[in-house]
Amino acid sequence: MKHTKIKITTLFIFALLLVTGCEDNTGTPESATISGTITFTGYWPNNGNISISAMEIWNFMDPEYTGIPSGYKLILESQVTTFVGTGTHYVRNPDAYPDGTDIPQSELDEWNAFLSSIEGDTSLTGELLTDIYLDLSGVELADYFSTFDYTISNLPFSVFNGIAVSWTNPDTNYNSSCNQSVLGGYGAVSPPFMTLDSVVTSTTNHELSGIDISANLNNAYPNPIAMCQPSCATITEPDECEEHNHCEWTADGCSTLE
Repeated sequence: MKHTKIKITTLFIFALLLVTGCEDNTGTPESATISGTITFTGYWPNNGNISISAMEIWNFMDPEYTGIPSGYKLILESQVTTFVGTGTHYVRNPDAYPDGTDIPQSELDEWNAFLSSIEGDTSLTGELLTDIYLDLSGVELADYFSTFDYTISNLPFSVFNGIAVSWTNPDTNYNSSCNQSVLGGYGAVSPPFMTLDSVVTSTTNHELSGIDISANLNNAYPNPIAMCQPSCATITEPDECEEHNHCEWTADGCSTLE
């Protein structure tokens, strides 16, 4: 009889644990997930990181804006899938750019690949070759684009008014208020990307998919440094001025770096 009671108690505890475990698996979610596909056009930049971020406060003019996302994902060039499109684009001779231009390595590679493809082509006359090398508009080649399937997990339940792809400027003179150059955002097709479509997550809407974005890698260039906050002109003390890399103390007071 005593053994029977022990067995019954053991079975009851096992059943209770089983039910509790099931309730944990099917209970209220603790965080949200946003996913979609990013379609890139243009050349991957030589430096700086590409990432996608979920921002609850997108407008950088908002007093509560911090530039810190609620969630993000870093995207590497090696992770994207490249396709050849139906359109065309131009690749310029590197020598046709102004001195000091930081030409993306992928563009240089494409130019060199093009030169290799015409090597020994007897149909190209000297005049045509001169045009290819000197024409500032470049050589017309087939378009290509890249895609990346992203997922941002462990997001809070909130309203996100900015799901955006950006390039991070590696120049340390730029802080988090100004070092992100937007390449594309959910609900926007062209700069300046001031207003994007909002996305709402909740306990009943915690797995959002199809949040697709088009991103132009040609927008991966520095913002005007005057965008950086705080505004240097509002700083009155030399020590405080020097604390901010985008500012410098001069005879005229605290000024933005040129």
